Amino acid sequence: MESVIRDIKKYTATRIVQLLKSSQKNHEYLLVFQNKASAIKRNKYIKVWLDGYHPEIIFSNKFFFQKLNYIHKNPIVAGLVANHVDYYYSSARNYAGLDAPLEIIFESQELTGY
Repeated sequence: MESVIRDIKKYTATRIVQLLKSSQKNHEYLLVFQNKASAIKRNKYIKVWLDGYHPEIIFSNKFFFQKLNYIHKNPIVAGLVANHVDYYYSSARNYAGLDAPLEIIFESQELTGY
């Protein structure tokens, strides 16, 4: 499983950086990734993902929403936005009924509008 996660992180980090570099609008996000990398000796340019992974079994709806809220707050903690729905690439926008770059198919109406 570790090698799968490593490969996903490598691929997505490369694509994220390519997309950010191709868009002047998202230049401030690229600067955040560069600043994170400057604190790490082995990564000289860009740091998109944290090292390692910590898989956990989603055993309840409450636990699911706890983790989802944690993920949605990451752009706020990183200083990218003031409100979680303001980060265009966050699924928080989908849950709030706003336009977003990726479509989420909700299996249950209970998951929308949290």
